[in-house]
Amino acid sequence: MQPTQKSDKPTGGIRDSIVNLIIAQPLLILFLFLVLAGGLGWQAQNFEIDASPDTLLTRDNELYQQTQQVNERYAPQEFLLLTYEPLNHQLYSDQTFHDILAIADDIMELPRVESVRHILNVPVFSGVEGVTELDADLSGLSIDPENYDAEALRDSFDNHPIYTNLLVNEDQTATAMQILFRDVEGEYSQQELEQMRVDEVDRIRELTAPYAERASIHLGGVHVIAYQLINIISSDLVVFGLAIAAMICVLLLILFRGLRWVAIPVICCACSVLPTMGLFALLGIKATVISANFIALQLILTLAIVIHLIVQYREEANDDSGDHKNRIRRTLQHKIGPCLFAGVTTSVGFASLIFSDIQPVISFGWMMIIAMGFSILASLVLFPVLVLLLPRGEIHDDYRGLTGLVGGMRKLALGQPVLVCIAAALILAVGIAGATLLSVENSFINYFRTSTLIHQELAYIDQDFGGTTPLDITYQIQETPDNPDLIMSAEASLTLQRIHQVMENFEATGRILSPVNLTDLAREVNNDRPITEYELTAIYWLMEEEFREDLVGSFFNEELQEVRFNVWIQDLTPGLNRAEFLEQVRTDLADIGVSEDSYQLTNLFMLYQQIMQKLFDSQIKTLGLVYIAITLMFMLIFRSVKIALVAIVPNIISTAAIFGVMGWAGLPLDLMTITIAAIVMGIAVDDTIHYIHRYLEERESNDAEAAIDNTHRSVGMAVLYTSVLIAAGFSMLAFSDFVPSVIFGLLTALAMIMALLADLCLLPVLLKKFVSA
Repeated sequence: MQPTQKSDKPTGGIRDSIVNLIIAQPLLILFLFLVLAGGLGWQAQNFEIDASPDTLLTRDNELYQQTQQVNERYAPQEFLLLTYEPLNHQLYSDQTFHDILAIADDIMELPRVESVRHILNVPVFSGVEGVTELDADLSGLSIDPENYDAEALRDSFDNHPIYTNLLVNEDQTATAMQILFRDVEGEYSQQELEQMRVDEVDRIRELTAPYAERASIHLGGVHVIAYQLINIISSDLVVFGLAIAAMICVLLLILFRGLRWVAIPVICCACSVLPTMGLFALLGIKATVISANFIALQLILTLAIVIHLIVQYREEANDDSGDHKNRIRRTLQHKIGPCLFAGVTTSVGFASLIFSDIQPVISFGWMMIIAMGFSILASLVLFPVLVLLLPRGEIHDDYRGLTGLVGGMRKLALGQPVLVCIAAALILAVGIAGATLLSVENSFINYFRTSTLIHQELAYIDQDFGGTTPLDITYQIQETPDNPDLIMSAEASLTLQRIHQVMENFEATGRILSPVNLTDLAREVNNDRPITEYELTAIYWLMEEEFREDLVGSFFNEELQEVRFNVWIQDLTPGLNRAEFLEQVRTDLADIGVSEDSYQLTNLFMLYQQIMQKLFDSQIKTLGLVYIAITLMFMLIFRSVKIALVAIVPNIISTAAIFGVMGWAGLPLDLMTITIAAIVMGIAVDDTIHYIHRYLEERESNDAEAAIDNTHRSVGMAVLYTSVLIAAGFSMLAFSDFVPSVIFGLLTALAMIMALLADLCLLPVLLKKFVSA
């Protein structure tokens, strides 16, 4: 039977009035749209990416506030770590010392640098015989680069309580400079400060470049991660954005064999993405690690709309009745409804993200709602205008191989419905089983390929210099000394040593800085004799006030009788499960009699773990909201509970399949993959609405099998083209150096395939079974 036809004559209503206006005044509409798009698009050059890990932290929660309070009490300085590993000379040598002093002097010229701490300007305590020989002035205890004993220095730094893993690695093959920055809060805006950090990293790399021939130099720190994230994400947006665009253009040319069918999608995509970026720039909205893929998502959604319009127009053009304008009119009459429905439904799905309690996720939801609006507007307005104004060419038939593939899926749906349902049930079961294996992990080091400089730098510092992610344990001393002149009792000192030992016992623990380091150092200086609480108090007050604040003040608050253990976690520890690690920390502390109400766990390790757990919980909550919201939208669109329930099934199976693949493949949910559910739903929902809308039209004059046959010939081809184009285009991300982009690209390609199979194999079976004329 023939597909259902619509009249060429204009009819009443807002929709047809808009269609008639676009067709009657294409040049005026194009001019007005380009003015709007151009004005906003010009602002796109000001669009910023803020991939700093700090943007992921939830600033209004209790843990963040506790971390800020600890930082205020102990004032730990912002710092970068610059490591120096000699290539052809000894660590303790004239060449090393000359380079260290020269580099430190150059870095000190940076405006924000307060000091550079290195092995030549810290007290070594070698040669001191007992704590009674210590003087208040410790400046004489630093290394004299003109007069030193290399073997004596090696002995002095061997397993040093303070400097090992901070200024010298355990093997003593490399040293590090701790670049400390002064607090400039209030002097600069946040944007100016971020730019200063970028400039500082660039400048430090420039200053150390001349030394690369004789030393391996690495730079690490939280802001180095932010710097590299911004660089790589920005580079991916340009390089792989162009690669994806080129791939899609080539495939469009191959599939449709006409330059106009390349130009129209490209123009529509550009005129949706650029104004969106411009509006975000005007509103001060920046892309974070979580929302960095919004451009790719918007391209997917815009391209999907345009492909459905192209396929519908080509179908209308194959019918010789009516002139060119009437073909466009019929195309829009067929597609405005389902395109708007699909866009609104997708927006509702993304709107569920705003109910999350995580600000970056909320922002991502709003960004995608705005982006979807621009995609709908650009596609539905520009497509008919461009089709009218661009030169018309020959419309070629679809490739037999592609029509045969769609026909094969139609035959499978009609001829083997039980097999299709069994396969869908298996995919759902396997997907759910795989989803239960999903873990929540986040390692910024593993965001980069092992071949990249940033991975090599961070991995080196993580393994050789005691870790990359800080965890603070602030302990309230429970034991009060009998003598008020003592800074702490012997019992309290013993408890601190036990806590320190508990943390040292973990494989994932790198360096630990606490007052215990000072007592261990004092014990070494005291010829390995235990330090009494009286000697400890004497040493404490013997130090210069500035040095005491620098060395001890960051870890001990005498007034509050509180101690801070600054523990650095080695991210690349094999098999590290951060949730289990924290649980074991609490258990082990309880085993030594340290109650949970006597300490707090804070700093970045805790904050990132909390944000990951919240993201996971948010994913579960928002996924449920997405299903409910989209089902309700299906009910409103099709005015049928039965159709709504049928329509949601392919979407659930597609999502379950993606989560199942991630679970079985051992891909953890992290800050990038956490949004994959929204991506899958956005892709599958569009195809589902277009298919059902056309099927219901066909059922007005045909039986179920004929309706499915006609729907596959039209919408089925559009779904196939969309899937092929997007899957092939986003597979290009597999070549990125940014691992989350690789995973995003491959999962997006897989999501397109799953949506294709679900909508062209399973959906027809369900419609035929449960939906009558």
